[in-house]
Amino acid sequence: VALLWGMSQMSFAIAEAFGHGFEGLAPQVRSGEFDQVLVRPLPVFFQVFASDFQAQRIGRFLQGAMAVWYSRSSPAPIPWHASDWTILTFAVITGSVIFFATFVLGGAWALRVVDGQEFMNTFTYGGTTLASYPLDLFSDPIRRAATWILPLAFVNYFPALALLGRVAPDGILPFGLTPITLALSAPIVALVYLGIAVVVWDRSVMRYQGTGT
Repeated sequence: VALLWGMSQMSFAIAEAFGHGFEGLAPQVRSGEFDQVLVRPLPVFFQVFASDFQAQRIGRFLQGAMAVWYSRSSPAPIPWHASDWTILTFAVITGSVIFFATFVLGGAWALRVVDGQEFMNTFTYGGTTLASYPLDLFSDPIRRAATWILPLAFVNYFPALALLGRVAPDGILPFGLTPITLALSAPIVALVYLGIAVVVWDRSVMRYQGTGT
């Protein structure tokens, strides 16, 4: 659990640092400030992305890193190999892309539903909470959703299985693939998910109608 929690916190911290502009979009839409973004001669996505960088999220990242270190050193130290560092690095980057894409989807949702921030928090902050626990604790519908809809399993669960050399319970791994295969394919999943999020964002911007305030 410490490994899962630590990896999810590291990824979420990076995503929150870079994606806070999308997370905080609802108040701007409600007040009409977002309309000013639309008239500037710069891509809307870039403006929102660059509007609010949260450097203080380094604290959450360091907490996660400490948890990962603890999980490998207690009760008995587990040596780190080059392959372990590769998997961990891939996992943290992949997880941050997945969480960032979820923030982008939240921003797109805010453009369509002005008071929908709490609903999207279920997937962002709720997602990092769910990712902090082993996937096999949840029912089959939740496991499937966390693999194919909101791909949280690729954030840390599959990489953690590979890092620990564990075998997943029956029915967890899709298509009978091994944890290491899924861990290394996670960046592809993350990029596809981000691509979908950007498409949804672009369409939401095109259909955006101001609140009139």
